[in-house]
Amino acid sequence: KGEFKKRKVEGERPVAVIPNMMSFANAEKEELLNRYKKIIEKLIKKHDVYLLRHSKEDIEGCQEIANHFGSNERLHLLLDDMNCFELEQVLEQFEFCVASRFHSIIHSYKNGTPCVVLGWAVKYKDLLEGFEQEKYLFDVRNNMDIDKILNAIDTMEENAAYEKEVIKRCLKKQQQS
Repeated sequence: KGEFKKRKVEGERPVAVIPNMMSFANAEKEELLNRYKKIIEKLIKKHDVYLLRHSKEDIEGCQEIANHFGSNERLHLLLDDMNCFELEQVLEQFEFCVASRFHSIIHSYKNGTPCVVLGWAVKYKDLLEGFEQEKYLFDVRNNMDIDKILNAIDTMEENAAYEKEVIKRCLKKQQQS
């Protein structure tokens, strides 16, 4: 207890996928599950993908998504219980995240890691606008066009370094105010 455990993220251009069981409750579950599968199928071609749970209730979603891929060596399940400092230490190692858990997006931005976001509440829109990242937001309550999500991932892959700088600039501006 109280011990900080450092975790090393390994692999080629690592990215995190951080589902949120609340997003499944706010969407058509099978449809959202299929979108996650398509997202990971795309990511796994260029990246080591870490399915990461931020909250205990997200373990089920991570395992359900992972089961689709069997034992692919480029898909890593990270289901450890992490405090906020350990989580931030992990998140800063990713090129970017595909995230649905609101506080994982905040922790990512705090460490300059950009995100493609699958959200459902106004707070997601407000957060992404504050970091000039709204083009990476997709509302799970609407019929999410998987092609638009995959295009946003292409854009993020090309522009992650630039988006990191935008996030750092916006963070500095927000911290000053």
